[in-house]
Amino acid sequence: MNTLSRKAMMNLIQVNLEGYFGLRKDGVSHEDALMKLVKTRYLFLERGKRNKVMTLWSEAKASKLRMNETTSPSEKDELRDLLGYMYIVELRLDKADMLTLEAYNLEFSDKFNGLFESIKAKYI
Repeated sequence: MNTLSRKAMMNLIQVNLEGYFGLRKDGVSHEDALMKLVKTRYLFLERGKRNKVMTLWSEAKASKLRMNETTSPSEKDELRDLLGYMYIVELRLDKADMLTLEAYNLEFSDKFNGLFESIKAKYI
């Protein structure tokens, strides 16, 4: 992954984590905070991107629930997945081959996990 893509990834994660935890601190529910992130990111003119993110995220969520019917994903997992799909759509990675996509997903998860606790601590 090139330096510009890494910087874009870090910015997307950081800005959205700050927004999410700010909303949660203000009393917004987890589900509503996730939806506000998507609506804020993709305004009226970017409805196609919003729909693509929501489709990818919903399909993945349904698949995970079918695979593991006994436990629901954690709020952290849902947030990471949503931000990951936002990143995939932004870089048009949904058309990439599976190996490339898997490499991006692993790096994205590493960056997300590295920022999650530090940003969460600032708001809680």
